[in-house]
Amino acid sequence: ASDFGPAFYGDQVAFSSARTDMQQPGASWTGKANNQLFMARIGNNGFLEAVVPIQSRLREDFINIGPVSFGPDNKEVVYTKNNFIDGTRHIPTGGLELSLVVAKINPSGEWAEEKPFPYNGSGFSTGWPNISPDGNALYFSSNRPDGFGGFDIYVSYRMGNTWSTPAA
Repeated sequence: ASDFGPAFYGDQVAFSSARTDMQQPGASWTGKANNQLFMARIGNNGFLEAVVPIQSRLREDFINIGPVSFGPDNKEVVYTKNNFIDGTRHIPTGGLELSLVVAKINPSGEWAEEKPFPYNGSGFSTGWPNISPDGNALYFSSNRPDGFGGFDIYVSYRMGNTWSTPAA
């Protein structure tokens, strides 16, 4: 399975994967186009080790999540939620429609207060988030109609508890 979309979370790395070696007994998750989030620590040799699935509730609610980006204080997360259908990958005409979800990370590490990014939309995708080092800008890719064609990079700036209208 492909591992992709790494994001640092303290001394660990979060990443997306369709791997099946972490499946819970009795689960029906096949790994086929079902990307989930995993966390691993970086070993002394520089390789990832002790891989564990993260946010088990998300594994039940969404069959395809990731990549993810964490805020600078690790108290906020933005992740991509998608709807790969029957193995369809990143082909805009193939039923792919991504959206972003913004959540707080509580002291126990659980994601809470999840809210859709206010500029998700229907008929186009919004995904692949990256929060700036100061936490005040959210960069992402979208094939929204006001773009230059295909997937373009957009930025939205934090405005209190919400985000500004994205600009390409």
